[in-house]
Amino acid sequence: MRLWVVLGTGIAITLFWEWILPVKLLVVLVHEIWHGAAALLSGAVLDQIDVDLAESGETLVSGLYSTSGFVFSVSAGYLGTALVGALLLARGLAGEWERVTVFVFAGLLLYMSYLFANVGSIAFYAGIGWGVGWILLGLLGQLSARLTLLVFGTIFLWYCFYDLFDFTRDIGRTDAGILARYIQAQAWPGVGDWSMTALASTVSLVWCAGIFGILAIVLGPILGEMAAATPAPPAAEEAPPGMGEPGMPDFPGELTPDVQEWLLMNGFGLDGRPLPPELLEESPPANELPNTPPGAGQSAGGA
Repeated sequence: MRLWVVLGTGIAITLFWEWILPVKLLVVLVHEIWHGAAALLSGAVLDQIDVDLAESGETLVSGLYSTSGFVFSVSAGYLGTALVGALLLARGLAGEWERVTVFVFAGLLLYMSYLFANVGSIAFYAGIGWGVGWILLGLLGQLSARLTLLVFGTIFLWYCFYDLFDFTRDIGRTDAGILARYIQAQAWPGVGDWSMTALASTVSLVWCAGIFGILAIVLGPILGEMAAATPAPPAAEEAPPGMGEPGMPDFPGELTPDVQEWLLMNGFGLDGRPLPPELLEESPPANELPNTPPGAGQSAGGA
């Protein structure tokens, strides 16, 4: 059932991605929050997070001077979003801590939106609105929380692959293009003569490999447990030779004494088969009932 929800969600967002603007705003906001969080971890100052209705976002930081910090901050957008999607999906598939996970995600979304999005901006309303919405979904119960994790975990992961290779827009404004331009400016050895498109495509492939690594680490154990827990089809019971089809009740089953008596008197064994001739010769005559108490066959005298 849970895997069917994941599959159905993937098909639905593939068909209707252009018509679900509120969902796109949430995904882009989480993407930008990861840029900002990585910059903070690299020692920079996070000034502002913003998203717009054109399915793009912007993260403004200051004090980010190191090469490793810049590469980490730019890469964190897709890799961090993939990590969020994998964690949400893992909790939904495992059926553990669903409501807690929903509340924790909502709290982090509210916290980052309140601190780093300008009040009145699209990022602010998207973050606060979705944060409150997730809290309400968690309060509806365990089933609601589980479906929320399965659906949005799938959406986050789908977005990473879809947007990562969307070079139809200005490639220089994509994350891969930004990192490619930085690499060219730093004149990294071996890539100085590469074109922007080739370098950006290579960066996208490296990030894609990182996403698959995240999926293997986070979802691999969960999927393995689900596969191991799938019950095998019951094996058909083998009937004794000549006793009918497997799984069918054996003949004759339980017999009453009267039926047993009739079978023996007419030359049949208790399994319904004719008795061998040597046994028939030793059988008592039909008019003699075995184990009949003396006098049982005599009629009662008159008064």
